[in-house]
Amino acid sequence: MTVDDAGAGGQLEGNESGSGGAPLGGAAEQPGTGGALGGAPDVEAQGGTADAGAAIGGTPQGGAPEAPSAGVGGENAGGAPSAAVVSIPGLFRTGVDDAGAALPNLSADSHWALLAPAQAALVVTFIQFDWVPASPTYRWIWQQADARPFAVTRTLRTKFTLSGVKLNTVTLSVECAADDGTSVIALNGQSLGLACGAWQALSTFTIPANNPNFVEGENTLDFTINAGGGYGGLLVTKITGTAVSL
Repeated sequence: MTVDDAGAGGQLEGNESGSGGAPLGGAAEQPGTGGALGGAPDVEAQGGTADAGAAIGGTPQGGAPEAPSAGVGGENAGGAPSAAVVSIPGLFRTGVDDAGAALPNLSADSHWALLAPAQAALVVTFIQFDWVPASPTYRWIWQQADARPFAVTRTLRTKFTLSGVKLNTVTLSVECAADDGTSVIALNGQSLGLACGAWQALSTFTIPANNPNFVEGENTLDFTINAGGGYGGLLVTKITGTAVSL
């Protein structure tokens, strides 16, 4: 409080050393909170000239404007575009064409293949009553369209290509079902310790970032299925991936 301020209890005496007043025998304080004795008044906090330590978004000490921070998909401090998150191309659900529409009965699925015997997977026309239903955007596949042979183990593979992305940022998400469930899911031949659920309900799994098995160029994702109880089949209703571009 200054000698001119009217605070609680009235005006302070200039000769008295009260709270905020002038020291005994000296000059009165300069206006403003915390003003220096005998010096220039403080810079006004609001509506006046900016303080030397400018507020966020203002001008820092030295007069140069602050550099804008980089956001996802924006620009970094040097003006160059920052890296963007992109979708992984070439990932297809089971039983669909290149446009993602369900294939007709007896069709070969060009995006999924059996390893042994080496052949394209076929769209299954025989659907057991308790299997997850097919839809206009996905269908069951197997070695034969009638979901045979019985009591065998088969591996079905899909491929995708990684290019122009940071491999340690790649993630994949899959939703699937299998009869009688999957025993192994492998990325480029390395088991992931993941599985699809049985034929009655869909389950999901994710391959998170920092998986060391992703490689530049062609990658393979294998689903090994044990049809030990009879009919066999694989249904993938969702398979998507993202990564950060270089």
